[in-house]
Parts: sequence; C-alpha cells; structure tokens
Amino acid sequence: MVIVGFEDTHGGQRRYVVQDLVGGWDLRIEPYGASNSAEPRLELQKWWWSGPDRSRKERLVTVDVAATAPTGPPWSTDFPAHGGSGMRTVAKWSWYPQAGSNDELLFPRGAEVLEVEDVNSDWFFGCYMGSTGLFPAPYVRVIENPAGNGSNNT
Repeated sequence: MVIVGFEDTHGGQRRYVVQDLVGGWDLRIEPYGASNSAEPRLELQKWWWSGPDRSRKERLVTVDVAATAPTGPPWSTDFPAHGGSGMRTVAKWSWYPQAGSNDELLFPRGAEVLEVEDVNSDWFFGCYMGSTGLFPAPYVRVIENPAGNGSNNT
C-alpha cells in the first residue's frame, strides 16, 4: 500500500508520498512450491528484491502469519527496505517523455523519485507514483544515496 498526501504550496497543492510500498516497487513475490514434510499444508511464498549493494536477496515467508517459514542458507533473514532500495531524488524540473515513448518516466517539478538506479552517467531509472521508467539524470537532485556511489547531481 502507498499513502499519498497533499500539501498547500504557493502554487497550489503538491502531491507527495507519505509512506511508500514496503519493499518498494522492486519487491517480487511468487508462490514457492517446495513443501515442508513436517507441515504439508504450509503455504510459502518466495520474496526477492535487490539490496542496497544491488545483490539479490531472497526470503521465504508464510501466508499464515502464525506459522514459521524455513530458514537457513540460501534464504536471507533480512526484510526488504521500507520504500525499497536505491537513491532518493527530487525533481529540479518536470520531465515529459516524447509522445509514444513507453519506457520513460513522467514526473513534475518537485516530485520525489524513488528507487533510483544510475543506468549510465546521463540516464537514471526510478519509480514515481507507481510508475517506473528512464529519465535524464540532470533533471533530479539526489537527496539520499544508501550505496554512497553514483551521480552527484546538485
């Protein structure tokens, strides 16, 4: 779930994300077919996501919150980061993709673009309001970089 709020500014109202999707938009959930012989009815899911260091993390979870999922290698004991991993940025200018472009992200000035990855020094990939796509790196300012690397757009 994503919680969106509105705040009054000198130019009207501005939409912002109060609480983002737990695990971010990169979190993938799929049924896990392996069954534990001790509990044959245990319904499992495999969650996987990219960590701050871009490594793939996987964890087994149960659909039944009272049950315990199997642990140990190769399964992580971590949970995905709140709001996902990657850089957080704020848009210095609006970006409107060319008509017909289906792989670019549209956002207004002042938008907080999350889970941003540096594709190359010119383009970033990120999430805004449930959409994902590419956008020019100079259009945003990095406000948080958990990995400590990447572009230094100021």
